[in-house]
Amino acid sequence: MKKGLSRRIRLGRDKFKAQKNSKLMSFSDLYSVKQSKDALLLKSGLPGLVYGPFRNVAAHRFHVEMPVKAVRLSLIAEYNEVLNFNHIAIWARDDNNKLYKVTSDYECQMSSVSKVLPDPTQAMLGDGANSVSVHSKREIKPWWIVKFDKVHHVAFIEFYNRKDKWGVRSKSMLLSCLNEKDKIVFQAGNVIKKGAKQAFYDWGLPLLEKCTDFLNSKGLKNQATEIEQKFVEYLTDNTIDAEKRGSLLTCLQKCQTLIESDTPDLPNELDKALVVTVPADAKYLRVIGYRRKLMRPVTLKVRLDGSTSTLLEEHDPDFMEAHFQNNKCIWTLQHPHIFNIPVESKGDIKKVELWCDDFYSGDAFVQRQIQVSADNKTWQSIESTFERFAARLALLTAQEWLLGETWDHVFVEQLGHFLATYRMSQARTVKPLLRANRDLLPSFYEGVERGGSSASFLPPVIYTRHGLTIPFEHIDSAFLADRMKRFTNFLDENLNLQAFPCYGTLLGIHRDGDFLPHDDDIDLAVIVDLPADTDYLDATKQWAETLRQLGVPCRPPTPTSLNLHCYFEDFDMDLFMIYRIPDKPNLVWTHMEGYQTREVKRSLLEPISTLEFCGHEFYAPAKIEAFLEDRYGKGWVTPDPTFEL
Repeated sequence: MKKGLSRRIRLGRDKFKAQKNSKLMSFSDLYSVKQSKDALLLKSGLPGLVYGPFRNVAAHRFHVEMPVKAVRLSLIAEYNEVLNFNHIAIWARDDNNKLYKVTSDYECQMSSVSKVLPDPTQAMLGDGANSVSVHSKREIKPWWIVKFDKVHHVAFIEFYNRKDKWGVRSKSMLLSCLNEKDKIVFQAGNVIKKGAKQAFYDWGLPLLEKCTDFLNSKGLKNQATEIEQKFVEYLTDNTIDAEKRGSLLTCLQKCQTLIESDTPDLPNELDKALVVTVPADAKYLRVIGYRRKLMRPVTLKVRLDGSTSTLLEEHDPDFMEAHFQNNKCIWTLQHPHIFNIPVESKGDIKKVELWCDDFYSGDAFVQRQIQVSADNKTWQSIESTFERFAARLALLTAQEWLLGETWDHVFVEQLGHFLATYRMSQARTVKPLLRANRDLLPSFYEGVERGGSSASFLPPVIYTRHGLTIPFEHIDSAFLADRMKRFTNFLDENLNLQAFPCYGTLLGIHRDGDFLPHDDDIDLAVIVDLPADTDYLDATKQWAETLRQLGVPCRPPTPTSLNLHCYFEDFDMDLFMIYRIPDKPNLVWTHMEGYQTREVKRSLLEPISTLEFCGHEFYAPAKIEAFLEDRYGKGWVTPDPTFEL
C-alpha cells in the first residue's frame, strides 16, 4: 500500500517536472499544477498575496457551506501579539436555501479583552465602517469565538480587519468552523500554505483572467498575452528572479495606463440621461449600484413610457447570493443599492432613461450593473462598468502581490487614480497606510487629482482626512450655511442645545469669511454636563439615541469617539460633544488635535457668544481666536490644506 502510494506521489512530481520542462505559458496551465506540491511561488514570489495593505481595506470572504455551531478566529504565531479587528458577518442558509445573516442567539468570548473595548460581542454588531471593535491583550495565540444557540448551515463568512498599518497583525490569523462536537469542519487562512494557494485559485487567478479577457476585447491582444506569459513564467520559476519580477511589474503598470478612463458616472439631467434598451421578452429590470451602506436612502430617476418617477432603493435579500459571487473576484465591491423597475413587455423593445440629480446618490452608480430578466431568476447584464473596473483592479492587485508592503511611486499614483475615478469609499483607509511613506504622498495626490476630476456630471473629489470627498469650493456656501442653521435651530428647539461652529468650520468662517475651500464636512459642537456615574463614551451613545428618537440618524464614527455623524435632512454634519468635567469646574473634555481627547479651558468656550455668517446668526465660543490657537497652534492664521493629512 505504502509502495503504491509513494509511486503515485512520485509520478505526480514527475508529471509536474515534465510540465515545467515544457514551459508553462498560460493561466490554464496553472490550473493543471494546482495539486502539485510547491508548484507556485505564492508566499515568497507574491508577498502581497498573503498580506497586502491595499487588499486589507476590503473584507475577506470565506465560502464554507457547512453545518456550524461555532466560529473561531485565532492568531497562531508563536509570539506575543494582539488580536483586534473590526467586524465579522456570518451568512447562513435557511430550509429554502435562502441566505440570512446571523444576528441573534449567540455568545461571544475572547481570550482576553482590553479596557477600552471590553465587549467581544461588538464584532458581530458592526458593519465594516469602523477601525476596531474588539481588542485582546498582548498574548501568545489570542483568540475570539462566537457560539450559536443552534447549528446554522453557514454559507459565507466575511472578515473585516482593522484598516490601518496594524492590520498586519492578522497575518497569522486562522479561521475555524466547529460542529456540535467541537470538531473543526472548515479551516482557512493565508498563514497556511494551503490557504494562500486556495486564495490564489479562488479569486486571484480568476481576476487576472478577467483582466486579460478585457484586454483582448479591447484589441490589446499583445498586452494580454504578455501579461499572461510573464506572470506564469515568473510564478512557476524555481527561484525569485529580480529581473523577471521587474519586467512583470513594468508590464502591469503599462497596461494600467492603457486602460485608464474617465469616471463612468450617470448623467444628472433628463436630457442627458443614460438610455438602456430593454429586450422585448424582458419583464424585469434592475439597477444595482455599489457603494458603502449609507444612512440616507439612495434615489434613482427613471423615465419609462413617458412617465418620470423617483425610485428608492429596495431591500432584496435574494440578491446576496449574486453579490457574493461578484465579490469573489471583484473583492472591493461594497454594499449593493438595488432598484427594481417593472418593464412588463407588450412585445416591443422599450427604452428606459436613467439619471441621478444629486451627487449623494450619484456616487453609488459609478460602479453599477443594469440587468434584465424574463423570469426574475436568470439575469442578463445589458450595461455595466464592471469589466474595465475588474481589469484595472486586477492590475493593481497583481502589482501589490509583487510589491508586498513596499509600495512604489507608480503604484500609488495609479492606485490614487483608480480610487478617485471610481469614487471608492475604501480610499479613506489608504490614508493611514501612507503616513509611514510620506514621500509617496505627492504621487498619490497626483493620481487622485487626475481621477477625481474626470467625471462628466459629478463634482470633482479630492483627498482629505475623510478620504475622497467633494470639497466645499464646489458647493454653494449659502446652501451649506442654510443647512447648518436649520440643524442648529433643530437642536435648540428640541433639546435646548446651543450648537456652534467649531474646528475647521469655525476656522474658515472666522479667518476667511467662508467655509474652507478644501474642507468637506461641517463641524458643530455643544457643551453639555456629564451625567452622574456615566463615562464620556456612554454619554455620547445616550445623546445618539436621543437624536435617533427625534428622527435624526447618527452614529459615532469610531467606538472611542465623542462626536456623532449626523444625517440631517439632505446633508451630513459632525456634532462634537464637549463635556463639562464634574470635579473640575474650569475645564471641559473634548476632541482636539489629532482627533485626541484632552482637557480644555472652559473659559475659551463659555459663556457662549454669537457670530454672523451668510445672513444667519450662529452661536460661537467665547474666545474664538484663543480656541483656534489652542486647537491648531499659532500657525492657525495661515491656510494649510494638508494640515491633518
